[in-house]
Amino acid sequence: MQPLISDDERLAQILSDVTDRIRRGESPELQALLQQHPDLAAELKEIWPALALAEEFAKPSLDHEKQAPATPQPDPSGALVQPSLPRTFGDYELLEELGRGGMGVVYKARQKSLNRLVALKVILRGELASAADLVRFRAEAESAARLEHPNIVPV
Repeated sequence: MQPLISDDERLAQILSDVTDRIRRGESPELQALLQQHPDLAAELKEIWPALALAEEFAKPSLDHEKQAPATPQPDPSGALVQPSLPRTFGDYELLEELGRGGMGVVYKARQKSLNRLVALKVILRGELASAADLVRFRAEAESAARLEHPNIVPV
């Protein structure tokens, strides 16, 4: 007998599947997901725009010359739009994805005000990050800032 999983666990699995499909070049549609999972429709509708935003910032691009649309939005069918980099994020122009982990995505970026190349880590969940996520992200940054070694750049 299979153990029962919570709605939160099901939602996490659905979102993981959707992001995997996006990264394979597919364009999942919200309407299809709503029909497959009517009991999670409210949650899926609420999280869909944030998923579009997260995927925009997480997607690497080899075409650095192409400008991305200003704001990512699901199209009328609910498919996630995949703008490309470079992309402006505050004082930074995101040039390419360098890596990702459980907490965030690291980009090669240009800090416009100082005209320099930097590595910029962005919290993966963005505005959907919980207070605990923010505390953990800040603790990680503070730990990295305390590291001193000739082969490690200061944070």
